[in-house]
Amino acid sequence: MIDRKKIAFIANNAGYTPDSAMGIYTWLLAVELSKRNFEIYYYCFGNYIENAQSFDNIRLFTFPKKDFWKKVVPSIRAEKIDTVLYHYLATVWGWNGIPFQPPYYVLKLKLSGVKVISNFHETYIRWNFTKPWLFLQAITQRIAAVIILKSSRSAITSIDRYVRQLKKYNNIVDKIPIATNILPPLSKEHDDKYRKILKERIAPNNELLIVSFGNRNYSVLIENVNELLKQNYKVKVIVVGYISDSHAKNCTNLINKYGLHDNIILTGLVSQDEVYCYLSIGDIIFSFEKVENGNEGGASFKSGSLVASFIANIPIVTTRGDLNDDNFSNEVPLLLFDPNDSNSLLIILKDLIDNPQKRIEYGLKTQSFYSSYLSWSKITDRHVCIFTNC
Repeated sequence: MIDRKKIAFIANNAGYTPDSAMGIYTWLLAVELSKRNFEIYYYCFGNYIENAQSFDNIRLFTFPKKDFWKKVVPSIRAEKIDTVLYHYLATVWGWNGIPFQPPYYVLKLKLSGVKVISNFHETYIRWNFTKPWLFLQAITQRIAAVIILKSSRSAITSIDRYVRQLKKYNNIVDKIPIATNILPPLSKEHDDKYRKILKERIAPNNELLIVSFGNRNYSVLIENVNELLKQNYKVKVIVVGYISDSHAKNCTNLINKYGLHDNIILTGLVSQDEVYCYLSIGDIIFSFEKVENGNEGGASFKSGSLVASFIANIPIVTTRGDLNDDNFSNEVPLLLFDPNDSNSLLIILKDLIDNPQKRIEYGLKTQSFYSSYLSWSKITDRHVCIFTNC
């Protein structure tokens, strides 16, 4: 009989919800680790996984959010678990973005002899001196992050900016990008047939397909597609998956304004298998990340939709900003456009459309990068290394 190491996961949810993709990532990570000689005790306050109790080597505990911590800590002690992976995000664990409870209970776990590994999905918001409430959030989130960090045996975060922020206070931080929450269907034969039919239906005249995924503002993409059509490029856009009512209304208004009903497709909420199929029939993926105040924001590997884009093996166009990792400009096969330059995106799209060989080359690069750095196998290996050395 295998002697499995017990690991407690503390997360908001098990499974996907439209307002938070963190739960599906943490659940998939638990599933992968459960195959690697670990027994996972998964604590959350929302379960969205069908037949979750049927997974081997995973025990799922759901507690109400209002007294979550008061039940979790005694349960971890009762189960004699000595290692915890805490998935921290201030907006999830706090009251209106002010995380009072997590620092206290993470410190309490440490003092009871539990080794806490904290995964900072985000660290803290930027300073805002014009709005008192946001200023209060900025202060309290910094204090919480420092206490949690100093109460942890090890810490994980996904991007260079967060690593630098956390290492100001403790040098125990490892950078591990999140993995995709979209997986290829198990039946490749069915997948290939379905994709062929899907592409013929959507692009019967061999239009170039720009695919996008995630709850985002698509104004800049639609504006640029309108310009491409004016210049006689044959293009269509597929926006895959759930987007909020405000984003959907904005898309619809622009579609009506420019008469793009035949060129922009909003799929709405679809299954994970369908998301993969839509991504894989595209010629270009557009992954938009918000940028404010000139340079604040942009693409990063804390974004599940960006990481999911790599599974399609086609060029990825995304946003330049200060959340880009240091190696985005020379090692990661991304085409970055400047959101402050109205022509930047158009120039990149036209170059890719006019150069099919370039699209092939970037597709091969994304495939290689995904296999080497972003696959579930690689991400799980990194976590196993941390748990083994904890």
